[in-house]
Amino acid sequence: MNTIDLFAIPLFSDNINLDDQKVEIAWQSVNWDRPNRVSHDMDLLNTHFSFMMPQVKSFTRTVMDTMGFCDIDFHVFRSWATITPKNLFSNYHKHTNSFLSGVIYFSDQTSPIVFENPYQLTYSNNNWRDSTYEVLKYSKNNSILSPKKGDMIMFLSSISHAISPNTFYEDRKSIAFNVVPIGTYGQKDSKISLIPE
Repeated sequence: MNTIDLFAIPLFSDNINLDDQKVEIAWQSVNWDRPNRVSHDMDLLNTHFSFMMPQVKSFTRTVMDTMGFCDIDFHVFRSWATITPKNLFSNYHKHTNSFLSGVIYFSDQTSPIVFENPYQLTYSNNNWRDSTYEVLKYSKNNSILSPKKGDMIMFLSSISHAISPNTFYEDRKSIAFNVVPIGTYGQKDSKISLIPE
């Protein structure tokens, strides 16, 4: 029997060098919306963390090229910091009005990020599976990634994801960001020109 994967849902990752001194100074300068544990500044990669933008752009360029968008320019926008203290989490969500989303991790111990399979099996009740059933890539409804300090990941913004409860005493610190293609692309009735603000 032959198996052909009809579609692929990529997640890209790399580990980048963090300048701990610059990162600590930048974290200290961030103003927080305390109830939501999210930075007020929604453009951190162009303000407090601008020293990281070259690595973010380089990584994004590699991702765009790998996906076959070699001739398409892009804009990194809406970058914000989050802190997840012990026992807290985030619900499933997507990043709208965006093509790619990324996260940079700044904690040694961090709670996993969970990605929901958009092509879930319609049989969600596992009672019909016997005890020897093994969840394979064709039958799992989510994927879990446990990032480490310095990891940068990127995924399609349309993929629903959540932060698992933080079981560590150390706060989970991260910066999330979104990416959109810019310039003129498409053909005929689907041609569009996007220019960043």
